[in-house]
Amino acid sequence: MAVGMSEYYARHPVATTFNEFDELFVSPQTKRRWRWLTTLLPFVASILMVGPGLRRGALLNMDLVIVPNFDLPSALVGLGPDLPRRLPLWAPLALISQWVSGEFIGKVLIAGGIAFAWLGMVRLLKRTNPWTAHCAGLIYALSPFLLTRAGVGHLSVTVAATILPWALPTLTRPGRDIRSTFVAAAALGLAGSFGGLLAVTFVVVAIITGERKRSVSAVLTTLVAQASWVVPAVLIPSSTSLDTNFYPTAVNGVRDVVRLSSGQGFWNEASQIGASARGTFGLGFVLLMFALIGHRDLPRHLRRPLAVLGAAGWLAAIASSIGAFDRVVDAVTSNPILNQWREPQQLLLFHLAWLAPAAALGGARFGRAFHDCRVKLRIFLKVVPVAAALGLAAPGAWGLDGNIAAHPMPTGWEDIRLAIEDEPGTVLALPWARYLDVEVAPGRTRLMQHPLPLVLGGDVISAPTDRRPSGPPLGLDRRAELAAELVDDLRSGQLIGADLAGLGVRWVVLLKTDLAGDYQPLAEDDGLKVIIDSPSAIAYEVQEWRGPATLATGDQAGRKVSVSMLAPGIARVDSSKEVVWNFPGQNGWRRGGWGELTVTDDGRLLVPAGRGILWQWRALPVIASQGVWLVALLLALGDGIRSLVGRQGRRRWGANRYDTWDRLLQNSL
Repeated sequence: MAVGMSEYYARHPVATTFNEFDELFVSPQTKRRWRWLTTLLPFVASILMVGPGLRRGALLNMDLVIVPNFDLPSALVGLGPDLPRRLPLWAPLALISQWVSGEFIGKVLIAGGIAFAWLGMVRLLKRTNPWTAHCAGLIYALSPFLLTRAGVGHLSVTVAATILPWALPTLTRPGRDIRSTFVAAAALGLAGSFGGLLAVTFVVVAIITGERKRSVSAVLTTLVAQASWVVPAVLIPSSTSLDTNFYPTAVNGVRDVVRLSSGQGFWNEASQIGASARGTFGLGFVLLMFALIGHRDLPRHLRRPLAVLGAAGWLAAIASSIGAFDRVVDAVTSNPILNQWREPQQLLLFHLAWLAPAAALGGARFGRAFHDCRVKLRIFLKVVPVAAALGLAAPGAWGLDGNIAAHPMPTGWEDIRLAIEDEPGTVLALPWARYLDVEVAPGRTRLMQHPLPLVLGGDVISAPTDRRPSGPPLGLDRRAELAAELVDDLRSGQLIGADLAGLGVRWVVLLKTDLAGDYQPLAEDDGLKVIIDSPSAIAYEVQEWRGPATLATGDQAGRKVSVSMLAPGIARVDSSKEVVWNFPGQNGWRRGGWGELTVTDDGRLLVPAGRGILWQWRALPVIASQGVWLVALLLALGDGIRSLVGRQGRRRWGANRYDTWDRLLQNSL
């Protein structure tokens, strides 16, 4: 009869203290040094993976826009048209970037994410021997799935994958300690909707398949822990441009189905790490077979939830390649809560969370099964999962398969940002396209999302996501519709300077890409004045722009009216006549009591005549939810913090420095 891991260690208690590798080191000091070396191993591996991306400079690739300054999402205070799925992660990053370069923060986030994902998986299997635990960390952290996501800039997936192994022991037994469940769920919620949905899914499945102790409290606690992104997503959907595209997994046959276990399947195969490498099918098959063998050795509280979600994530990724499945995804993700899952291949993280520890335990089981055989055979069987993981990660070495490399910011971008920061106003970002081929270095061009909204920050009108066959995307910023018409006129040779002023646009910034030739009429428009002309971009100022707000009617229509922004979501506009405020139109603005402002046909705010404070009622619950979430998290973390700052905590720090961080995480998670 097969012997499970727990039963094996029960019969061999010496194995819990001394494994076959530790027996080589007799001195406790030597063992401690060995632990230090194994702890440093994930950081060395992450540096080897990221490689040239750690040099000084910006990271620009696909959705990866790591520049010196991060903009603070307006959705943080309930204002649009921003993407709530950037919350809450982008808020602390933006605040820290005021003192530390955003480039440094982004690189630490990527490289540190890989290392701590590895360490999290090691901690998950801490009751096994170090070889098995680090094997699981290697399979998980250096999977082409995670490396690809880091390389294309899906930071929410990267952060969620980093936190998940640390949170799993709590989320799979959510009713045992509600405080710890809140901390673990809130930590995953830091990655926004993707991480929050992971937490909710794990808790629900764990309750269904395992312990049902305090299940209602556990589910409610997990949901409350997502308030930092759920409340903005619910309250400001009308001002959010949802991505309505469907990104099916790249599965074209039976071999590609098995390759999903090797971390393949990203919809853009040009960015998929190891897409062109030979042998990924075989390596993925090896890991899958080892995982099926080692599944029974998973800790009991992890076994069923990981198996159910691992299979579900794998099947969902496969199903997305079936023609009719896109309608299902379209129906499910056409809302701000589930919009993140419009790309089902992301659900492979569920599969990977099961595959990595199970495959490592499969190698350990083989080693035990052949304990009477020759030592070389035992070592070979234990090394196979490690060799398979290294083979899959090899194409990503030193730059994530060429996906990232640090380059100086393209010339002129920073000058344009500073100029607009000194004279703020609405910006029209050109070329009018969602993704562009941008020259990031001489002779080096990368396909990436339009970088100007993130580079410039503030109010930027740019091309929305592609349209649905049946009409415009949900929640489209109305100004973008009119701007799209003006861009069409521009491409046909018409001058649009005066029309841009009528839309409230103060700046036009054109990136000099291969599409720049379509916008030649800008140079001939007397209504536009060149402010900065650099090799990579050119900035125009709209000459007829009058101010942030203008009179709407009467003989003095178009005359400038001053606007005082007193606080986020609170402003003052005093006038005896109606005023058009060049602010993204969003329902919920009121003056004084409860009289609601209207949104103009071109997507701006129409302020009625009068005096008094303008305030956005949506900002109040959004800001309150952020504050309550933060206070609750600090209170939940209180015991863990007090255990370190108290007298006993200081003694533990002095006696076991190398173990203090793990103790804090254990107390918190």
